[in-house]
Amino acid sequence: MEAFQAPDALAKYRLGNEQETYLEATFTEKNWNPDQRGPKILTQVRLSYKTQQNQSWDETNKVVLREAYAEMANFTESDPGMKVWGGERFYRLPPLEINDFFWSDMSGYGGGFEDINFFDIGKLNIAYLGFAGDDINLSTSHGRIAKNNLHIMLDEVAVPGGKGAFWVNGGYMRQGNYLGVDYPDAGGVDAGFMHQAQVKDISNQLGLQYGYGACSSLSTGADIPLTGTGTRAWRLRFTDMYNQKFSDRFSLQAVGVYQYTDNGEYDDFDDCREHWGSFGIRPVYGLTKYVALEVEPGLDYVYNSLDNYNSCLFKVTTALRISPNATFDSHPRFRLFATYAHWGDSFKGYAGGGNAFNDDTDGLNFGIQCEHWW
Repeated sequence: MEAFQAPDALAKYRLGNEQETYLEATFTEKNWNPDQRGPKILTQVRLSYKTQQNQSWDETNKVVLREAYAEMANFTESDPGMKVWGGERFYRLPPLEINDFFWSDMSGYGGGFEDINFFDIGKLNIAYLGFAGDDINLSTSHGRIAKNNLHIMLDEVAVPGGKGAFWVNGGYMRQGNYLGVDYPDAGGVDAGFMHQAQVKDISNQLGLQYGYGACSSLSTGADIPLTGTGTRAWRLRFTDMYNQKFSDRFSLQAVGVYQYTDNGEYDDFDDCREHWGSFGIRPVYGLTKYVALEVEPGLDYVYNSLDNYNSCLFKVTTALRISPNATFDSHPRFRLFATYAHWGDSFKGYAGGGNAFNDDTDGLNFGIQCEHWW
């Protein structure tokens, strides 16, 4: 099996389109302090394991430490809910679920304060978060090339129609010389807004982000090292996720993404722009109490003049699911699925995820899957 994903698209539609075995195991210790009136302490460690299908033991398997941090609350009488934390952790907003896209992901190493009562308006969160590239040899006379972030967010704010979150992040990478190449100081800023609404069996999550320079990635990381032209890059991203339960037997989720990027590579604006548009929907209909039919069509469009992409990838999956009930989010899910995808000529050799479809513009996968979390 090969997963189908459009080149330069940051996500793919998941149903019947994941060829790996993936596990996260989280170990959490809460309130070990015997004084229940004193500080409330939490320590969390998260490990992940990943392998491709039919390869349960080879050199590509990875066990990775994803989180290792501690936090403490109830250490100040004026605001007992405020927490202080430090370590490596996920620091991200809820994803678009059917394509597993964490559209605002500031995960990294650092520390800070969260859930600070901000004049009863909302909760204030302040964090320093660091990120370095995968290449441990990328060191200059100042040390390893890394991006430093100061992230400030106010969430749980009452806004028309629901709750809102507002944030701003400043990022900086120090200049240096690596293998005879001088890299400049690189700074940037990004800002965003999330709106969440819930009315009976309908919910909606709306996101808007803008980032410039070292923060045009809209994440903790960046292109490391960032060249002089990359310091002028900027990105705008819009996302939406809609959920509705029509009945005990019928529910759906729909998601949409639009992202515009100016890569800053050239002075000519038309030579460095990139568009990514995506829309997908997954309706679930219960045939019986425990058996449901799932269908997930998804379309991704990418225009990138630098990489010479200007095409679409369409993917559709039909799955027969067994689960504890017929609702959209019932777990565990046992599936028998078939997935078909078709893509344009400029994606040829890139959209099939491997050698199986290198010379094709369409492909078919089928298989079985179990998905579970708790």
